Amino acid sequence: MIRRRTFIKGVSTGVAGTAILASTASGQSDESALIVDDFDGDPGWPGENDLGEWTDAGELAEEASVVDIGQGLSYGPALRLAYDGGGWYGTNVGRDVSAYDRLELVVRGADGGEEDDVRLEVGGVEDALPELTDDEIDTSVSTVAVDLEAAGVDRTAVDDVWLTFGPEASGRIDLVEVRFAGGGDGGGDGPPAVGGNDERPTDPDGDGEYEDINGNGEVDYDDVVTYFDNMESDAMTDNAEYYDYNGNGEVDYADLVDLFGEV
Repeated sequence: MIRRRTFIKGVSTGVAGTAILASTASGQSDESALIVDDFDGDPGWPGENDLGEWTDAGELAEEASVVDIGQGLSYGPALRLAYDGGGWYGTNVGRDVSAYDRLELVVRGADGGEEDDVRLEVGGVEDALPELTDDEIDTSVSTVAVDLEAAGVDRTAVDDVWLTFGPEASGRIDLVEVRFAGGGDGGGDGPPAVGGNDERPTDPDGDGEYEDINGNGEVDYDDVVTYFDNMESDAMTDNAEYYDYNGNGEVDYADLVDLFGEV
């Protein structure tokens, strides 16, 4: 996993001193997504996913349960899957997903590195998760993205998504969301890429405010740095409605402090 450390001094009077900032590379997410499971209670889990189809989990070390993970953001609920020598989570899709080019798992691990414990089946293609993506599961919420075309998935007939845990594996993951995501340029009506980032910003918690400035699928310290470095750029000032976290109609240091508080 690539990590970058940098420093930002005196972000505002609300953030004193020097903060050491770290960011984690992960999969990308975008606004045009087909939500399969988000465990928000509508519909209630288990039994029915957000597509109105079957979903469940079993053979785990502990019964799967929906928990509130918070993490300083509005992630809220996640499905906790604790495994020891086996276990599975499955959800039916049963439709054409040709409009989407990635399967995304928004997830965090108890220890990090849990991708080594997981086998993923999507649309009949099955393999160890590290064979299908370079993204890793971290101890903070991040997005693990699988390129469906590269994996050989027939997107016209994706039957289901399954996660199974190996017989030698022991650990725990919190699954926040399962979704199919669209075009590589970010799609949707969200703001353009900021600074030198290739990916467009995203709204991980779905509140209409784009806190994931660098587009890596999570809110992290690199987003604070990117905000600080680009808050006077056209990409941000011309799209202030996406970055105006305090609702005063403009991009300013108070918004930067709000963003810092969510990391």
